[in-house]
Amino acid sequence: MTCALPSATAVPRMSRRGWRHIGPCPAVLTFFIAIAGSAPLAQEAPPGWPAIAALFVERCVMCHSGEHAAVELHLDSYEGATTGSKNGPVLIPGDAASSELMRRVLGESQPRMPFLGYPLEADEIALLEYWIEAGLPEGETVSATKTLPAPALAEESNK
Repeated sequence: MTCALPSATAVPRMSRRGWRHIGPCPAVLTFFIAIAGSAPLAQEAPPGWPAIAALFVERCVMCHSGEHAAVELHLDSYEGATTGSKNGPVLIPGDAASSELMRRVLGESQPRMPFLGYPLEADEIALLEYWIEAGLPEGETVSATKTLPAPALAEESNK
């Protein structure tokens, strides 16, 4: 059965008298119902702080960390990045275009950042933009003191 007919909503069907148009194409309807009820096209999960921290370590923390951080903007921790600088917030969750950090990275505000380095690559900018648009997710954090139970010890204590 084909649905490519003069009428986009009609499908030919065989009746005793021959072919006639008797309603919408079931395959087309099923397709649109499935699309309407499904989630948007699958996207990669937004990056969390660990991915952004790696970018900041490579490109930003030489000036924006420690006691003498430029404009008191600390990009060496999630809290520091989300707090902002002495001039105010630099990240606006869900709004990359209005985030001062993105404007500096893109050269829309001066001075362009990184100040003493090459501009960020397109994929680095896209990663940062996606993180901001996603609402600055912190992502999974792993504690350095996290310990796993030792199954061998539990078995020995049951003997």
